[in-house]
Amino acid sequence: MVAPQATGDWLTSTNQLTRREIALIKGKVISLAAGATALITVGFGAMAAHGATLAGGGGGSTPPWESSISPAPGGFITFYNSQGQVVTGGSINNNGLSAYSVASTAAPSGYTKATLFVYTPVSGENPGLWSGEQISSSTLFPNSSAPDPVGTTGNPVETNPGDDTTLASYISSFPNTQTTTGYVGLYDVRLKVTGPGLPVLSSYWDTVISVDTTNDTWSVDYPDWTQDTTTTLSASPPSPQTAPASPVTLTATVSPDTAGTVSFWSGTTQIGSTQTVTGSDGTAQVTTTPPEGTTPYQAIFTPTVGSADIGSASSTLSYVVEGPPNFVPTLFGPGGPGTAQVGGLEYCLASFDNASSVTYAWQANGNTISGATSDTYTPIPSELSQTLTCSVVATNGAGSVSGTSNGANIGEGAALVPTVKPKLSGPNKTGGTEKVTAGTWSPAAITVTYQWYVGTTKVSGATSSSFKVPSSAKGKTVHCVVTASATGYANGVYTTPSVKIT
Repeated sequence: MVAPQATGDWLTSTNQLTRREIALIKGKVISLAAGATALITVGFGAMAAHGATLAGGGGGSTPPWESSISPAPGGFITFYNSQGQVVTGGSINNNGLSAYSVASTAAPSGYTKATLFVYTPVSGENPGLWSGEQISSSTLFPNSSAPDPVGTTGNPVETNPGDDTTLASYISSFPNTQTTTGYVGLYDVRLKVTGPGLPVLSSYWDTVISVDTTNDTWSVDYPDWTQDTTTTLSASPPSPQTAPASPVTLTATVSPDTAGTVSFWSGTTQIGSTQTVTGSDGTAQVTTTPPEGTTPYQAIFTPTVGSADIGSASSTLSYVVEGPPNFVPTLFGPGGPGTAQVGGLEYCLASFDNASSVTYAWQANGNTISGATSDTYTPIPSELSQTLTCSVVATNGAGSVSGTSNGANIGEGAALVPTVKPKLSGPNKTGGTEKVTAGTWSPAAITVTYQWYVGTTKVSGATSSSFKVPSSAKGKTVHCVVTASATGYANGVYTTPSVKIT
């Protein structure tokens, strides 16, 4: 749990409340909003096929305690992911609820820090006396580094750096054991503010969430989200184009016209700047030049901060720019794709339809390797740390296509291995001389070094293939570590079995 911070920063330890018994939590999950076709990760990643629901929620009746809160809440809380899109649900195992938690209205002048709390409702009890605790650090607002619309609002914003307490952890300490209608499975999320020299503002912002512990999910239960929206995306000129492509204007249309922002995305990359739309003009545009191949585009509509409208995402528009036939050969080495090492067999992988001939050429640091004209090549020691590439030309009656692979750095070959292991010989007595053979190594060793040990202690200066045993070694063991090296390969190391000195 996030500990209360020192007085003057946020709260004193007297604000921690009592814990309740653990019990089964019954809740409900709010489905993806109408018109939304993507799921958004609540945390700090990009759009993905898992995570929290996009801009939907509510649907339940107003929690019975809302009318008894005094002073009345300043409004509600909206949750945003790291791309600035509204989310209304997610996993209880994520850190916190979202990347940003934003109040629907402004705070009084002088209040600059926001903190998130969760409380467990109890039927018939004053909401101010419920058990709960702080689940986030206190963060400064406004936060101009956040994405729009979070970054442009002056309303309180709690920013989650990734270490907010998980709901699962909170629930284990403060479970909802209620059976009264309107209380089952619900938790009250509150955003509180303070400022330099100011007490905690008595009024707070709250949003009620429902938890489903069977699926380990949470979803917004209150306030209800009212107006659905749909977002459509079109491109002009339409797909496909022939390379080189002309600039393309992407047009997003939000229906019905609703105030908010539209952002355009290609995968996890935003295209252009975030556009503002209004209640009388729900159209936004951005111009971009697509690369060769197929590029996915999507438009995301996010309602204005404090709105109860539902955001939406367009279907993905796949834009095709057709270029000439091409291919990129791929290197495949002992370590997998894109790897190479001295002494390791390297493959140049390329496939063609209807080719009458295919030729290969290998390069080290861009220089053609003489005689390397097959689809495989074994780097040699002198090529250590150079960049290996392979060029391929495929030809048929219609002409030729060619391509060069990405480069792979040639690393050290595998360590030398003793095919005949080094061996100790000698009288095994103090004053006697122990000897060790160099052994035979594969690939052949260029140099062999030795280090003798008495017990586990390295003997200083004992680095030859023979060792005169000192009297201090009596009753102890002696062994030798033999190290073989060769240019371009990792060292081979062999430790001989120990012998007892008498």
